[in-house]
Amino acid sequence: MHRLNSQIKVAADPADVYKVIVDLNNYHEWNTQLQHLKGQVFEGARPKVRLKPLYYRSIQSSLLVSDMSTSNRLGLTDIRILPFGLLALDCIFTLSSNNDGSTNLHLHQQYKGFLSNLIKKPRRFREAKKSCIKMAAEIKRRSEELYHLDVKEVTPISA
Repeated sequence: MHRLNSQIKVAADPADVYKVIVDLNNYHEWNTQLQHLKGQVFEGARPKVRLKPLYYRSIQSSLLVSDMSTSNRLGLTDIRILPFGLLALDCIFTLSSNNDGSTNLHLHQQYKGFLSNLIKKPRRFREAKKSCIKMAAEIKRRSEELYHLDVKEVTPISA
């Protein structure tokens, strides 16, 4: 198992950022790793996902909506990157509000499966970390594009 984290400040209300992360049917508009993601969002749901080609073909899979315990948390788990449990990914989104009305978005990704040790290799780790940061940045961009607040200055919390 290998874990990655990214955190970013978003100039939008937490409820509006949450609308973006639970809108699975529009992920393909901002997530460059997906061809499509279709399905309903409720705890226990198994939406269908098609990942962009890894090497020579796209990957059809499903995921599990595993945590919607509060309106500031979403867990998308068991995203099968490779078949037969060789490599899978869990994504946990957590939101917290700031005094200025903006939102801190924390993205936690955990790779699991037989080949998850590949992520620990320097080149693969850089690619995975870059992907985690890019996903948080794209959620920020999409949220601010749709629901922007007038906040003086919004800067990343960490990379």
